Amino acid sequence: MRLLLIAIAVQVSIDNVNLAFPDKRRINRMDWDLTSVGLVLIGSSITAAGTIIAALLMGITVTLAPFLLLTTAVLIVMSAILIVYKTPRSPPPI
Repeated sequence: MRLLLIAIAVQVSIDNVNLAFPDKRRINRMDWDLTSVGLVLIGSSITAAGTIIAALLMGITVTLAPFLLLTTAVLIVMSAILIVYKTPRSPPPI
């Protein structure tokens, strides 16, 4: 529910910016391809894993820590594979 409210707030703020700049200065939304999704996923997974590890090092009990760390490790590997296979490659030099 909280994530949905954040997504709605971001969308409303983007729409307000687009209304404020109706001419050529209008902010264009980025086209999301699989490489961009992979980069966002790997960055957020590393951040989540780091936060969990930091909490454990500070002595905070995280009951689902092993499951969460395993899940983030799987997401990091999947994201890396996605980035490697979906990044456009340039042709070899002549």
